[in-house]
Amino acid sequence: MVSFAPIAKPDLPSLALLYGELLEVNSNLASMERQLAQINERSDYLWLGGKMETGELIASLLAIRCLDTTGECRNFMVLENVIVKSTCRKQGVGRQMMAYIEAQAKIWQCDYIILVSSGFRHDAHRFYEAVGYTEDVRGFRKCLL
Repeated sequence: MVSFAPIAKPDLPSLALLYGELLEVNSNLASMERQLAQINERSDYLWLGGKMETGELIASLLAIRCLDTTGECRNFMVLENVIVKSTCRKQGVGRQMMAYIEAQAKIWQCDYIILVSSGFRHDAHRFYEAVGYTEDVRGFRKCLL
């Protein structure tokens, strides 16, 4: 059984390890703490963690509610840094986490959710399609640093 709650400061060392699976780089804990403090001050961000009954952090994502300026000017959600621990994949954790965040998107009155995924993450792409996401837009990214 997995439970979901906002990331807290004690979660950060485990989350840094989990992010190592996502990005294959080391995360800066001091920077993560600063970001957490800022995120906790904002009602339009949710840094979500998924934990086993043992307390082990095995999943996370960052959700941001965005305000649109076209049409009826409805909200939408952007997801970033979606990760499930490699040893816990294909056990329903990702589906549970996506269902949780979709419920939050409804609370935030979001019309849709968007996310981007690196081109080489083929298993992740199959997962997103399996939970109802379509590749109907093309994403672009320009690194500035």
